[in-house]
Formats: sequence, C-alpha cells, structure tokens
Amino acid sequence: MVIDIGEDGEGEGFVDLAHEEMAKIQAYAFRTRREHRAALEVARGQGAEGEEIGRYERAAAALLAKAKQEELKEALDSCVRAKDLVNDCVRRLGDMNEDDKGQVEMECLRELRALAEGGSSAGAGGARSSYPRGEAPSDGREATVLDAVVSDLSCTQRTLSFQSDLLQSQDQASSSPLSAYTAENFAYGTTPLDSFLEVFNHPALAARAGECRSCNMDVVVFGSSSGWLCFYAALGLGLRSVGHELLRPLVEVARSTAERHELGDDAVSFVLGDMLAADLGNCGILVLASQCWDRGLAREARVKAARELPRGSAVIDYLPWDEDVLGGNGGNPAMEEVGVVTRPVSWNQAQEFHILIKR
Repeated sequence: MVIDIGEDGEGEGFVDLAHEEMAKIQAYAFRTRREHRAALEVARGQGAEGEEIGRYERAAAALLAKAKQEELKEALDSCVRAKDLVNDCVRRLGDMNEDDKGQVEMECLRELRALAEGGSSAGAGGARSSYPRGEAPSDGREATVLDAVVSDLSCTQRTLSFQSDLLQSQDQASSSPLSAYTAENFAYGTTPLDSFLEVFNHPALAARAGECRSCNMDVVVFGSSSGWLCFYAALGLGLRSVGHELLRPLVEVARSTAERHELGDDAVSFVLGDMLAADLGNCGILVLASQCWDRGLAREARVKAARELPRGSAVIDYLPWDEDVLGGNGGNPAMEEVGVVTRPVSWNQAQEFHILIKR
C-alpha cells in the first residue's frame, strides 16, 4: 500500500515530516508481512534448501504465524488510518488562515507518530506510563534501560527459536516422570508495564514499596517467566527483585537480558528451581503469577506465603484466595485482602490483581 500526500508545496516542512512518519508505518507493515510469510513456510515444513524442520519448530512457527497475522492486520489498519489522517489534514489546511495551520499540522504529526510508535513496539510488554506516586528513578537511567529491556524481551519472544525452545521445555517439564506439574502450569503470557505500574499505584502497595526500599527488602516473583515483572520492579520502581522459574530457556533469557543491560544481582536475579523451595525471609512483596497454575499448586504457594512471609509483607496474586488459606491460627486472619485492581494483560483485557497483606 503506497500513501501519497501530494507535492503541492503547501506546508513543506509538514509534508516532509508526515512522509517520514508514514514511511515508518509502511516499513513496519512490509516487515510484518515478510515475517508472517516466513513463519507460514516453516509451519508447513518448508525449510530452506530442503532443511528438515522439527515438530517443535513447526508448532512454534504456527503460533508465531497466528500472532503475525494479527500484527499484520493492525499494521495495515495503521496505514489506512495514516492516509486518512493526512488527507483530512490537507483538506482542513486549505480552509484555514496561517495562524491556525501550525496547530493542525502538529496535531496530525502527533497522531502519525503515535501510529508509528505503536507499530515499532507491537508485541512489547507495554508502553511506559507515569511512575507510581512520584517514585520514578531519580537519574532517568533506569527508565531508559527499562525501555530497552522491554524492547529486547519483546523482540526475543517473537522469534522462532524462543517459541520453539519454550514449547520443547514445556513438553519436557510436564511429561517427566519426576514432574508433579501438568502442562497448563507452564503457559506463557505477559503483563504490560503500564498495567504492572498501575497495580503499584494502590495505596497499600505504594506504601509497602517505600518500606521495601528503606529496609532493603525484595520483590519476589513466583513464576517469573523471562523476567518481565522482575525488570519492571527493579527498573520501574527501584526495588531489588528475585524471580523463580522452572523452565530453563526462560531463566536463560532473563539472565542474558540482565547481563546484556549490565544489571547485577543487586538489582535483579533469577533462580532456576521450584518456587516452593524459595526462602521468603527477606521478601517484602511477593507476586504469584498463578493464572495458569493447577489449583493444588496455587494453594501450596499461598499456604507457603501465609506461613513464611514476614509480617507486613504484601502479596499480588492474579487469582483470589480461598477463605481457609486466608485464615490464621486461632481464627485471626494471617492474610488480609486489601484491594483488587483490574488491568489488561496479554490473555485478558480485564485481569484482576488481588492485593493482600500479611498481618
């Protein structure tokens, strides 16, 4: 699709800038179309020069092709939207005096840039929103690194090798005779950055985050995947974070991402192992990514949290707790739910985040 905004010389600076933004939108659409076709070929078993393609690669390519199809539709919609924006702007400029033209041009360019940025960040963990309660990193470096980490993880999860390794590790982990976990426990999804930060705007969590900073307590994530939530907490909130994950490829991605962006263990670290064996003695905020866990596993993790977390610690859970797990000895509540925040995630546009405090 070629977008033409005309060469009448009217508002020449605006025309050049509009062309530049629309070129980005088009380039993203063309690139997505190539990636979609390449994924389809692999899914159909069509490797380069007769290369044999394994079943995990084919399965991963099929998933990737489906995701690319959705991205391509959005990219083409952005091309159409960009063309309509510019055509409407040019029409409006013809009826305006010189004083009003600049404002209309700037408005059009802002919308074009938003479309272009939306394409370049498609599939990412989410655009960065305002930091909770003025707790943005003071020197701005963390915010810049966080943007780079989100982009890095987004690009990684959209590769065939990542999807293939993930499928294979999920299969191996759930089918091993030594494994107590079913395949459903290893489902992969992402929480956008702005959703995560909005959860921390809840007053109870904002207060607890401040206490964690002053007391050097950790954010611990059970089911940390490729590290998204740990990086959000470390770089977006200035909280040291520890992730626990059973799937080796996800831990390797998280660790290599941290190393690539020069983040030491004093900021973020990742443990390959069973979360039920984790030490919660220094945990100030525990995140339970329980949305895909078996009921029994979720219960074990919650009982562990209620039993082992220091008093005053907070829990963020993607699902509600049973009343008998909330209760403590002598009928006194060990855990109290203090709020629920609803935000979009990759699998649900209205995901509930349950916030609890250890009493």
